[in-house]
Amino acid sequence: MTSMNRKPTINVICNNINHPLLKPVLAGIEEEGIPVQTDFRKEDDWVKAAYLAAEESVLGVGMALDENGTVIIHYYRLNENEPLFKRNQVDSSLAKQMGINAARLVKGKPFDLSL
Repeated sequence: MTSMNRKPTINVICNNINHPLLKPVLAGIEEEGIPVQTDFRKEDDWVKAAYLAAEESVLGVGMALDENGTVIIHYYRLNENEPLFKRNQVDSSLAKQMGINAARLVKGKPFDLSL
């Protein structure tokens, strides 16, 4: 994993800048007013990538978006193989809500549990 910056951000990892779920995820995070850092690369294990992103985040929150439409939210205090949220076949509306939930984790606000 490449070293992401050490600014207080939610770290988001995906395979490319044109990922169809990236903009909605970022919009959800930004709607809650939390800074975000993105990193683009291929991964074999997206859950592990989300966990490592969370570990590298000063805020302790990482996300990963795989090429099959799965979105993962991880928190540095959780077991590496047990992300907070992992949803498959996500559409843009749900991707935005997952971004909001990642930001709410940072803020200590309640999640939208309809995910």
